[in-house]
Amino acid sequence: MARESGAYFYPNSQTFEQDLPLYSPGLIIDNAPTEEKKLRRLLSEIQLRQVQKVLLITQKPIKVGFPIVTPHTTH
Repeated sequence: MARESGAYFYPNSQTFEQDLPLYSPGLIIDNAPTEEKKLRRLLSEIQLRQVQKVLLITQKPIKVGFPIVTPHTTH
């Protein structure tokens, strides 16, 4: 997905924070934090780096008002 969209992929938020991309058309961050304080810190860092599109993949739903994307199942 990252290759197709030209986005940077990070396996976790710590790896992203250690890297220094100043601008990216998109980010995909796996294992993103679900704790509100950590999530807001990550989002502010993303905004400071002028990232236009972000996909955060989490282990649990985020409860701070973001749209939730769930797997579609067919019966």
